[in-house]
Amino acid sequence: MFITLDPSSTVIGYSIWDEHNKEYVPIECGLITPFKSRLDVIERVRQLTHQVSRLVEEYEDELEFVVIEVPFSQQHSPASRHTSLPVWSFAAGTIYGLLLAKGIEVKEVDNQKWTKRISKEKRKEKAKLLFKNIYTPTQDRGGDAADALLLGLWILEQEYQSAQ
Repeated sequence: MFITLDPSSTVIGYSIWDEHNKEYVPIECGLITPFKSRLDVIERVRQLTHQVSRLVEEYEDELEFVVIEVPFSQQHSPASRHTSLPVWSFAAGTIYGLLLAKGIEVKEVDNQKWTKRISKEKRKEKAKLLFKNIYTPTQDRGGDAADALLLGLWILEQEYQSAQ
């Protein structure tokens, strides 16, 4: 079993993959959101991290690893302190640290490496086609749950290719 996380500056898309008949399939996906809206950055990330911790604890006995999307190392951002990139980086780093502290193997994936510059809308459409049994696009306005699902698919393809 593994979990994928697609953190953003406001929510975290997640998917849970389990092994059935020697194949991994997604069994759940969704969004992790703060308990309250309009929180300052520190409190928002604290609440998101707490909920990730609860999710991981729920599956801890069966969990093999967690995949987390991280910002591209050369991604540029405006100098504004309100931009989402620093918040996204802060959230991803905080969650990464939490997982390491729990002794969980973490596989970090560069956002531009796995998306290959495919638009968010096209990724949502692909998730809708491939995972219609668990993915509801109308509940995923920002495409974070779709990205968590497709990130899981991408990591499985990478694992398969490296095993060849």
